[in-house]
Amino acid sequence: MMRLTKNEMERLADFIFLRLKERERIILKAGEEEVRRRIYEEIEKDIVREHELDEEVERLIDEHIDRAGETVNRRKLFQMIKGKLAKERGIVL
Repeated sequence: MMRLTKNEMERLADFIFLRLKERERIILKAGEEEVRRRIYEEIEKDIVREHELDEEVERLIDEHIDRAGETVNRRKLFQMIKGKLAKERGIVL
């Protein structure tokens, strides 16, 4: 899971905004601060969605780990399940 501070998310939103603006990829229909705020909110929503996915994967592993046996690599299993669920739900990791 990506863990970003509020400051890092703000800097990322600013970077994305400035890059889109300088490459003339956006036409502003709202003020710059409003656009930056919306970009920040989307980043935040994406991080929350990934966190929720991580929690679900952990729950699934905990529920079924005893069936898998002792030789299971929990981290590898986590990545496999997370990738499959993300793909099914259209979540880009």
